[in-house]
Amino acid sequence: MYQEKNNNESIAMRNEMNFNIETEYNTLKKGVGIRDISNSLIIKLTGKDALDYINRISTNYVKDLPLMSSINTIFTNEKGRFIDSTVLLNMGDYYLLIGNSDNDKKLNVWIDRYIITEDLTTEIVTDKYFIAQLYGAQTLSFLSMICGQEIKDLPDKNINFYQTDSVGFYLFKYFIKKDFYSYCLLTEKSNEKTLIDHLFENKSAFDLRIISEETFNIFRIEEGLPSYPNEINDKYNPHENGLIDFVSFSKGCYIGQEVIARLDTYDKVQRELKGIIFEENYNFELPETLFDENDNEVGELTSVADSFLLNKKIGLAYIKKRFLQDNSQAELKTLSSKKIIIKIIKLPFSNENLY
Repeated sequence: MYQEKNNNESIAMRNEMNFNIETEYNTLKKGVGIRDISNSLIIKLTGKDALDYINRISTNYVKDLPLMSSINTIFTNEKGRFIDSTVLLNMGDYYLLIGNSDNDKKLNVWIDRYIITEDLTTEIVTDKYFIAQLYGAQTLSFLSMICGQEIKDLPDKNINFYQTDSVGFYLFKYFIKKDFYSYCLLTEKSNEKTLIDHLFENKSAFDLRIISEETFNIFRIEEGLPSYPNEINDKYNPHENGLIDFVSFSKGCYIGQEVIARLDTYDKVQRELKGIIFEENYNFELPETLFDENDNEVGELTSVADSFLLNKKIGLAYIKKRFLQDNSQAELKTLSSKKIIIKIIKLPFSNENLY
């Protein structure tokens, strides 16, 4: 289930005393929202075989990743299902691999599992870094003021370093899906408060605000963004949730490659991540199974939120292929045997979904 993270003390100091989700949501849509993702697993990789090794066990071609560049790559198991979706940063003398939640450190265990004679050392350094994601319509303008106009021409894979009078930080684009990214600021953990202070002290007229996980959850569901562990887990594969662009079909073998390639070649993908609109409100225990009127299983509901965009409860669900007609209906049967009618729609959500 989607977990809300408790913001640390320095970020909490910047939150308004009167917590207002709608105010934060409007900032995410129209201003500059800052999301703390420092609980994400960060693995430091050192050794001359690091890139070659990650190239052999993950989905994307990373072997020639240039200095101060980033790339998304996915780790899958033997069945082609998710271990984690990550971004890899080439920092020069070392590499940083940023995964999702740090709760079980599954990714680090998976990577270490296959190291035999390679010149490669892994170290979990989650507690050594602070990472802030910036979203919103004013983000590029705000960063241009902070970092200079060259930020507007930042190539998709570049990592730039900026040094202010008070703090140094790296900036890069963090792709959540092929056509959706945030700007990320990365600095040492000891610089966290200084960096946040610097952003707020230079916010000028921009609507800048710290965003809670509860607010971000609404935003990311409306945008159709899969999240760990709801939509990114070992029940699903990259074909099914729109992350297939982080898979190379030309580089050769990696763990899970045969299954993912076969699904593509023979059109065997069984499910697709879709949006769900509920005709009435209900408190859900995720995941929930969806059915049609004939009691056939339609799919699995993985995320829910109260949408400000549609003024309705919405969700994300993996829908079986034979039920993938947009604007079709299904049912959610509750534990009390009540039937909730739902509408299946194409992502992302929009006002057109109401008609």
